[in-house]
Amino acid sequence: MSLGKAAGSVLKKNFFRILKLLINFWLILFTFMVVALIIGKYSEAFPGGLSAFFLNLTLLSNSYNGAWWYIQTYVILVLLTPSLFKIVKRSFNSTVNVFWFDLSD
Repeated sequence: MSLGKAAGSVLKKNFFRILKLLINFWLILFTFMVVALIIGKYSEAFPGGLSAFFLNLTLLSNSYNGAWWYIQTYVILVLLTPSLFKIVKRSFNSTVNVFWFDLSD
């Protein structure tokens, strides 16, 4: 990704990237819940109740599957990417300017 891209296109691309991931996440979550309901394990379909279900659905908790911890981290990093690129670009430019100034003395 180029650092010079328009912010709107980067945000739009990141939004669709997150949405695509969440759709797959939700499909897996609902598939396992439906399977638990079909085989009669009602307590395993919603472990922890509806509040735990909604927390897992919105990535605020990973109590259903501890291996899903990275999804919340990934979403946060994708949302922060434009800001992080700006900070890195600004830091890199100031570092190069300081280095170049020292060389010219």
